[in-house]
Amino acid sequence: MYDNRRDNIISFASNVYQGAFSAGVAVLVSYIFSFSLAVIVFLFRKNKLKNPKSELKPLLTSAMPITAMRTANSLSNSLVSIILPLRMIAAGYTNAQAMSSFGAALGQAMPLLSTPTSLISSFTLVLVPEISENFYKNNHYYLKRDIEKALKFTVFLTCLFIPVFWVCGSEIGIIIFGGHECGEYLSYSAFLMLFMSLSAITTSMLNSMGMENKTLVYYIISGLFMLLSVYFLPKFFGIYALIIGFAFVYGLTSILNLILLKKNCGQKPEYKKFLVFSVITVFPTALIGFMLEKMLVSSLGIFLTLMVCSSVMVLFNLLLYLGFGFISVDFIKSKLKARRKSKSFRA
Repeated sequence: MYDNRRDNIISFASNVYQGAFSAGVAVLVSYIFSFSLAVIVFLFRKNKLKNPKSELKPLLTSAMPITAMRTANSLSNSLVSIILPLRMIAAGYTNAQAMSSFGAALGQAMPLLSTPTSLISSFTLVLVPEISENFYKNNHYYLKRDIEKALKFTVFLTCLFIPVFWVCGSEIGIIIFGGHECGEYLSYSAFLMLFMSLSAITTSMLNSMGMENKTLVYYIISGLFMLLSVYFLPKFFGIYALIIGFAFVYGLTSILNLILLKKNCGQKPEYKKFLVFSVITVFPTALIGFMLEKMLVSSLGIFLTLMVCSSVMVLFNLLLYLGFGFISVDFIKSKLKARRKSKSFRA
């Protein structure tokens, strides 16, 4: 006889509600276990507790804005998940269409668009402490150098992904989620990845320089534009109002963060020429990708077409950087070394 309990996340649950409760209990137990293990290790090493009173004020001063930003992000996502489907229904979409489009865009496309940002976070782990140290020691030359390295690598890595998502969004959506809808959003919002990555790296750098309050204000301002977009624009753009809203969030925070970095760096970071070149390379790279896709998809199928097109586009883009002298082989080696260093640091 078929046991339908296997369909649940918690195999012993008899229904969805019991499964959710069991999952919550499991998470709570894991937290208690982790905390208890940490306390045991702390005591086993004969460490002693000290009065944290002197450290509370600087800790709270630094942590509160970041905590507020994350809280605001959770609240805004909740509001968007309520407002956008309702506004789409008011614009003439059925309830099923609104929820399906919203799920494909926010639940499927957005996590994939965060791929470059996730990769960049490894290098941020290594570089941000250096930026913080140079800022507080007024080492303007090294601060400028580190900021340039962070921005250039962020732009470089993200612009390798943009043509792949732009051209092969449909193939990625079909392979991962089994449908075209997610792929369409990936293609239309490929350039959003650049703002997402810049916003993440610049926010991390500014937070390490003690400017958490300003990054919080920037996020709140951009978040208001997001809410206005999902309220007023679904009538004209449907689900793509969400992409426009995210463009406001990440685009505005990127611009404001870059301006703030320039003001506080001491020496002006030089990255604009690299940024312009990187954006320009996306278009010939994507053109080659579109031609290959049209030629290969009917004969090779979706998966092989994705593999061939993405490989060719990444290689072509790398050759453009190398050919015009914007990166060197040593540049790539240094970033791979930094990634290995970040892995060992986290371990």
